[in-house]
Amino acid sequence: IVDTTLCSASHERKQLAFRFLEHAVPLLRADQISAAMSPSLLKMLINNLVYPDSFHSAAAKQLCHSLAGFVRSCSESDRQLAVLMALLHKPGTIHFDSVTKTQTVASLVGGLNADAVLEYTTWLKKVFLTGTDSDEEIKEGSIESHRRWASNQLVHVVKHPALARTEQRLLDVAKFLFLHAFFKVKKTIAGDPVCGESPTFPLSVESSKLAAQHFNSVLSTLGTMPSFRPDGARNSLPGTRANGDFWVYSLVQFVNSLLLDQEHFEPLTQLSVEWRESWEDMLGNVEVMRTSAGKGCRVSESFQLL
Repeated sequence: IVDTTLCSASHERKQLAFRFLEHAVPLLRADQISAAMSPSLLKMLINNLVYPDSFHSAAAKQLCHSLAGFVRSCSESDRQLAVLMALLHKPGTIHFDSVTKTQTVASLVGGLNADAVLEYTTWLKKVFLTGTDSDEEIKEGSIESHRRWASNQLVHVVKHPALARTEQRLLDVAKFLFLHAFFKVKKTIAGDPVCGESPTFPLSVESSKLAAQHFNSVLSTLGTMPSFRPDGARNSLPGTRANGDFWVYSLVQFVNSLLLDQEHFEPLTQLSVEWRESWEDMLGNVEVMRTSAGKGCRVSESFQLL
């Protein structure tokens, strides 16, 4: 009815299509939401957002506002994601916000609950690895833009203050970005959330450099984040996990595991003998300082970060 009767009819009926979706979405299941946000309606929505002087521009903006409100108030992750993915998949686009000059997708992402954020993060990793947001034929020219967008979004879901943060999700994102910034996956590790898949197409130098920049941004955020240790825990420092370890320590251990596992991983840059010796010295010194910190020496904790 929406496609054949409302979207292709008079201005009044097109207006009714927007109003219909606005009121219907909160009442629908996830699969029904995907069907209701039909290709014809989404094309009409995008066109009216792109051109602010269009007849239905105000109605289109109101619909986006209502969808964001629904996602914020909805407790079911599958329904939240149904709305978000409808805008990101064709005829929508991962560049929805830049195309429409709105903050629609950003608002939707900001309203996701913990389960939805985790699923969205998993999907972003897939987009980065495959270079596409769908199962359709991959266009070579779009691979870089998809990877650039996915990498940006991974940083966004770490930094967004309104999103539920779990240690494992944050750590997995940091590991994922580091892995693809500095290593080549020679062989995947089945079942591993970070190393379980490899890029469908080799990463370009530009994609690896961008992943490195985004890793540094995530690491900076983790380093200043309030401690995950339980409220009231003594000696809680910013940038520490629930077990008291610094985030950077957990990442150093991950890097070391990559270096030791030559069957599965290969550094993108050849590492000299001198570098490896310095690395081993650093690991040894950190362990000595961790032992001192465990005895209550706060100075040792500071030197660990250095």
